[in-house]
Amino acid sequence: MIQRFDRFFIRTLVALILVAGSGCTGAWQKALHEDTSAAYYRYMRDHPDSDHHAQAQERLDFLKLKRDLNLRTYQAFLQKYPDTLLVEEIRSRLEPHALAAARSAGTADAYRAFIAGFPDGELVERARGNLAYIDAKGFGGRAQELTKFADKHPESDFAAEARRSAEASRLRDRTRFERIALSVEIAPNVPDARRWRTKFQQRTKKIYAEAGREIIVIPAIVDPQTARSLPPARLTIQHTERSQRASIEDGTVSRPGMLAETIVTLQAGPDRPPIFRRVFTLRIDSTQHAEGSSVLASTASPRYWNDFFVPVSTWQTSAVVRPPIKLKGEVVDIDAAGDRVAVLYENGHFQLIELADPEAPLVLAEYERPNDMKKWSGVTILGNRVAVFGEEGIEMVAFGKEGPYVELSYDRSQIGTVFALEPYGQYLAAAGARGLMLIDLERGVVKHVMRRVIKSLAVVGDDLVFTDGESLFVSNMKLLRQKRVSAQMKLGRAFGLWRIRSFAPRAVAIGHAGALVLDLSQGDKPVVTARLDNKEAGRVTDAAAVRGRIFLLGDRGLQMMDARATRLVESIDVLPQTRVATMGRHVVAVGDEHLQVVDAAPLTPWPMPAEAAGR
Repeated sequence: MIQRFDRFFIRTLVALILVAGSGCTGAWQKALHEDTSAAYYRYMRDHPDSDHHAQAQERLDFLKLKRDLNLRTYQAFLQKYPDTLLVEEIRSRLEPHALAAARSAGTADAYRAFIAGFPDGELVERARGNLAYIDAKGFGGRAQELTKFADKHPESDFAAEARRSAEASRLRDRTRFERIALSVEIAPNVPDARRWRTKFQQRTKKIYAEAGREIIVIPAIVDPQTARSLPPARLTIQHTERSQRASIEDGTVSRPGMLAETIVTLQAGPDRPPIFRRVFTLRIDSTQHAEGSSVLASTASPRYWNDFFVPVSTWQTSAVVRPPIKLKGEVVDIDAAGDRVAVLYENGHFQLIELADPEAPLVLAEYERPNDMKKWSGVTILGNRVAVFGEEGIEMVAFGKEGPYVELSYDRSQIGTVFALEPYGQYLAAAGARGLMLIDLERGVVKHVMRRVIKSLAVVGDDLVFTDGESLFVSNMKLLRQKRVSAQMKLGRAFGLWRIRSFAPRAVAIGHAGALVLDLSQGDKPVVTARLDNKEAGRVTDAAAVRGRIFLLGDRGLQMMDARATRLVESIDVLPQTRVATMGRHVVAVGDEHLQVVDAAPLTPWPMPAEAAGR
């Protein structure tokens, strides 16, 4: 009897367990079928001890991942569930995020990792093209190689610009010219027109002769037969003068007067778009104008002639200029590395912009400082960090999962105002109001090596070139420890030296009165290869170099020097005029709330011209 009861009890208990298990399994199947956060929450509440509890939590977290899918949330999910099979269904959705991360890193390793992770993905060919371009270091900017690359990897982010570069190189060969036809057109109402026509002609001839180009003066109207014998390149100067009534503009009242306007246009041929175009104006009050005389003969004319210039070019250089990109505000500085630039605004905000295709810029990151009225003037890319510096010291910005953040800083009380910052061996060399300093980032130590105000510096090989505004100094690490210099070049206050740029073995010293190009191949004996005043080069604000060719930026646009860095030989019309940086084969200029890219490869073709052999 007792034995029969035990058997009954056991059968009943087993049945209850099976029923309970069947209910739990059914509830799990129902939750799976519904596949919502509410269903999984309900199941976990009602069945806290179920064997499916962990799966329910995984699926709940997976639904959260799908709602906020990016690499950060994806990697966090994988870290929590390393053996999960759920992510396979979202790999195609994740692929664009992964490629964006590879582009943000911009390295060959990042693209290799992407290709390994998405070998059959829709974007893998695009990544393979980007990797091929990076591995080949941009193919040296050679037109033939760029064409082959674009044909083989049309999906690459670099392909469109590679095609433009190759086409511009071919256009250079088709539109090159050595002789230019000059037409000076003076309006009939301008007094003493012959005098001013002659002056424009003489000024133009002088400028082109210094650049090694020949000017052929032609009349304003040329018959078709004569036109066929003339060089196709045309430089046209059109000058007009007219009276102006009194006016109110921006709250300012101007008296009646005269306005002179001169339009200078350079073309590779009569039917080709302008290579360069500038409009020069001079307005004078009626009290400054003598009846029967030209505005150009007034006492105010010197400022007109100081600004006036004619561009020098040898082919259709407008083909290398990309459309200007509108920025968030007035930019104060720029730096470049790889295929990206960092543009700095005065309040310390900066943007990191990828320019693999300059006509399709991609903002990779934005760093926004608190609006604390602090001013910043310089930016430097240091590997995977960006340093901003200026009146308030230095901030070193790194990039984490949540975005940019300040990793290290030296405020004004620690380091003073900083005017320039350059990597120098294991240190950062800083020029500022407290002198020349070497910063050891690993130890956080700041060492002062010269305690006079240093306005700018540059690194040329093992040498450090810097200025106090009156002299240019050259030194090295050994001499700096002894507080000595290897060379000093006195330029004086009138030159107003305020910026130095380095392009080993050369450097460009920029002052308010002009620019000097220095050969520093022998550090203790700097040699001036070119001395350019404001009349010759205009107001120069910055300099860059591609393939040893120096480019000067300023109010005359971008001007390229010859291979020996002795004279200006090419003009490129760009909108920005503040700062410039080198990005591979490109020159990137900023200013006036704009960024503009110039492809320097067709301007500095391989093989280098024979004139470079004399360097």
